[in-house]
Amino acid sequence: MNPTPSRAALCRPGRTPLTASALLLSFASLALGLTGCERASTAPPAPQPTINGTLISFPGQKDPEGLRTAEVVASAEQPLLLPGRLAWDDDATARVYPPFAGRVLGVQAQVGQNVAKGAVLAVISAAEYGQAQADARRAQADERLARQQLDRASSLLEVGAVARKHVEAAQAEHERAQADLQRAQARLEPYSTNAATPASPTGRNAIHQSLTITSPVAGVVVERQVNPGLELRPDSSGAPLFLVSDPSRLWAVMDLDETQLARVHPGEKLALSTAAWPDDRFEAVVEHVAKLVDPESRTIKLRARVDNRSGKLRAEMFVQARLSLDDGRARVPADAVFVRGEQLGVFVAQGPGRYERRFVKLRPAGPQWWLVDEGLKPGEQVVVGAALFLNQMLDAAR
Repeated sequence: MNPTPSRAALCRPGRTPLTASALLLSFASLALGLTGCERASTAPPAPQPTINGTLISFPGQKDPEGLRTAEVVASAEQPLLLPGRLAWDDDATARVYPPFAGRVLGVQAQVGQNVAKGAVLAVISAAEYGQAQADARRAQADERLARQQLDRASSLLEVGAVARKHVEAAQAEHERAQADLQRAQARLEPYSTNAATPASPTGRNAIHQSLTITSPVAGVVVERQVNPGLELRPDSSGAPLFLVSDPSRLWAVMDLDETQLARVHPGEKLALSTAAWPDDRFEAVVEHVAKLVDPESRTIKLRARVDNRSGKLRAEMFVQARLSLDDGRARVPADAVFVRGEQLGVFVAQGPGRYERRFVKLRPAGPQWWLVDEGLKPGEQVVVGAALFLNQMLDAAR
């Protein structure tokens, strides 16, 4: 078994001792005293950084390896970038659901087809629609009978054949019949543009169950979830039978960090970019800023109207919105800032290998940036990623 080496053996020439400069380069320690090795070695001690007040100067006016700096930028040079996606413009979109339960008899509209307002999309057979017609026909007959009885009672009252209370009762019955008729007709009113009903042998329109589903807006059929023979339910929680929209108008829905809320207002213009068209920019205008902050992501929904007359954009595309804001405040990277008590500080480059600690007034501007209220100017260089270690070095030297 080899004996344990002595301190002198560890520090004799030929071995490379751990120096203070090596630790300085990694910012893992402020200084290292190798007293045992220094006595055994004749090599001069490694040069140490000098500290003068709040200024740190590294040997030879050279930056340690790995130390990085970043520039303080003006707000106009660092635009606000917002991730988002495209959606159909609800002001120009209709989602068509079945008004009654039934079965699809035929489909007239196809995906991608241009349709006018009132165009037939599909025809369904609905027993409830027939029942609604029957209710309206019955209410119409009751109202006609009640009106005749009122007229007869009024005539008899003029000759004194009945008491006034009989006329008043006939008047009340007529009013009830009128109300029932209006209710039954109102239920059929949304389908008044339906195809003409077939004639019965008596010459009057017959009650039927065929109901045409029409488009409430002009546009393009962008979705279709119906086929002939499909059984339908009037359940709006499912997918619509048809989605008709104007694809030249889209919405961009984005997530705005709550710290940026004061900087974005309705009417602001945005420039959108997409992976599909990397060299193109599409204009959008902010229309709505939500009144609610998402409690998990701490973001606010922002909606903008997009001009898509070129037809290049598609709903559900991912986009990035660029908003150029020049509010006069410079920006500094968040990883350049350290906290000392209630103060915020940075290390500002004063030349090669020379950095000054400076306490500044900042306000948050998202997870990656701080806005400068006081203490920094655009163009200055600040240390990023190592400011806390430099601050500890200064404090240890006091």
